[in-house]
Amino acid sequence: MNKNVLKKYIRDPHIWIPLAIGIVALVIGGIDAYIHFFTVRDKIIFHLNVNREIDMVGARKELFFALSGFLCLGIINALLSYALYVRERVLSYVIAYADAFVMIIGLLFIFFVVGLN
Repeated sequence: MNKNVLKKYIRDPHIWIPLAIGIVALVIGGIDAYIHFFTVRDKIIFHLNVNREIDMVGARKELFFALSGFLCLGIINALLSYALYVRERVLSYVIAYADAFVMIIGLLFIFFVVGLN
């Protein structure tokens, strides 16, 4: 792909707005997780079952592994959206908005874990 396609891709508001929302959501989640779990040395509660009993615990680094997993998924979606931009623009838009949705789900996951602990 040439520079002209990249310029059109970056200037398209249906592409950069969802990607920017996803990046902002991921940065907010990372900062929130870092602030709340920087001094934690014990296990972190990840999930409670129906009876409000602890179902899943893990180390602090597992939360940041999940955050980096959301980042990798966002990068893959952005690259896939760019690859499909010339041929299937509507599909590229759908992938960009799905990327924002996945990043918001990641932000909600971080807020949920912070709320449990």
